[in-house]
Amino acid sequence: MYLYIPALVVLAGSCFSQDTVRYNATWDSLDTRPLPQWYDDAKFGIFIHFGVFSVPSYRSEWFWSHWQNDDQPEFAEFMAQNYPPNFTYQDFAPDLTAEFFDPDEWVEIIQASGAKYLVLTTKHHEGFAMWPTKHSFGWNAKDVGPNRDIVGDLAASVRKTDLHLGLYHSRYEWFNPLYLRDKANNYETQTFVDQRSMPQLYELVNSYKPDIVWSDGAWESSTYWKATEFIAWLFNDSPVKDTVVVNDRWGTDSDCTHGSYVTCADSYNPGVLQARKWESALPLTNNDWGYNREASLSDFLSIQELLTNLVKAVSTGGNLLLNVGPSKEGVITPMYEERLLQIGSWLQINGEAIYATKPWIHQNDADSTDIWYTASKNSSAVYAISLSWPSGGQLALGSVTLAEDSEVTLLGNNGALQWTNTDDVVTVQLPDKDVVSSQWAWVLKLTETQALIQQRTARKHGFKPRFYPRVQERLSQLDKNTPSRRV
Repeated sequence: MYLYIPALVVLAGSCFSQDTVRYNATWDSLDTRPLPQWYDDAKFGIFIHFGVFSVPSYRSEWFWSHWQNDDQPEFAEFMAQNYPPNFTYQDFAPDLTAEFFDPDEWVEIIQASGAKYLVLTTKHHEGFAMWPTKHSFGWNAKDVGPNRDIVGDLAASVRKTDLHLGLYHSRYEWFNPLYLRDKANNYETQTFVDQRSMPQLYELVNSYKPDIVWSDGAWESSTYWKATEFIAWLFNDSPVKDTVVVNDRWGTDSDCTHGSYVTCADSYNPGVLQARKWESALPLTNNDWGYNREASLSDFLSIQELLTNLVKAVSTGGNLLLNVGPSKEGVITPMYEERLLQIGSWLQINGEAIYATKPWIHQNDADSTDIWYTASKNSSAVYAISLSWPSGGQLALGSVTLAEDSEVTLLGNNGALQWTNTDDVVTVQLPDKDVVSSQWAWVLKLTETQALIQQRTARKHGFKPRFYPRVQERLSQLDKNTPSRRV
């Protein structure tokens, strides 16, 4: 299987053996590790931001930082209006009750969304650990607040399913004295890394065996954080060495550059094919990652906006990691749940065009910004995903030319559709919208397109079909019977 991404190497199967391969603690060596197939196939995951910030649930999960640094006055005003003068951020922790936290229910909702993996915040920049860590006495979910192992309980529920577990971990902590001391020493000391951050990472991996380690908060060089040493252990000797993937947020020198895949920036979605595997971490509400008590309906992305982000990401070689923020009681509230169920209902019909697909030779249609393409792994089919219903039910495809025996079907509906090929534009007559299964975005499955015939010709003659324009001329010379295509 070959992806149209030159720098991306993916191994078949859900895991691979590292028995004969070892990686050095350098980015050059670590970046040669193939991406486990399960992650590229998954395409869609759920991010969960849950922590002490869920208690004030005001504006941002950066509540403590904004309040203490007084860089946004409304946070101090909120505290003055609602809490006594001597109230500290630590006083919020007992109210993180998680009294309605049901990990089985969370997993059920996530499975219903169609997601194939989840990533839980085990510790955000506030430093509060959601597991009974040996390296944070009195500031973890077992000692205060829920009085339970949130990470462990959720991990146990995930293990009952085919979901993959991911764990988010913030490398730094805003007000940890050890970190502040290292910072004052211009990061020439690594006391915080050695005594807090790194021991917690090893503890998380050995205890909960995640398939994703999602790093964040490393706004210094990865050398300070000893990132490559940890990742080398993760890839070589950890209990998840065959399946684990890591993101890129391990230091200022690794952002958007190194790791199993890159995230580059929050809500990153470039809209064009990238040179390597990437992921878009997207909040479901307007720039809120944690639960926000003030959120209104208009703050939530619509199902149309969510599907647009998902389709664009998958078409251009990425995954979508969609965030939800449970309440302090541990509830995924109805508005979040509704959006997740809506995506799940769409994927039940159209998942064939998303899961385990690869980027096609075109991503966005030549004539419409609302049409995006993916291809089946064996190149036997191309999927044209239209984000809007066309006028008169006639969908025009400007990047496809069909062979005479090509078949066009609409996912979720039975029977072949009628189509015409005129002036290098394929026009497909869709069924009456009232009888169509999908409610929001519509997927055409195309078989025996001329582009697919050309891909097989390329393989027959020993060429890898990367970006079609690069091989167009050579293919025409090799096989005069291969019809040309719009470029």
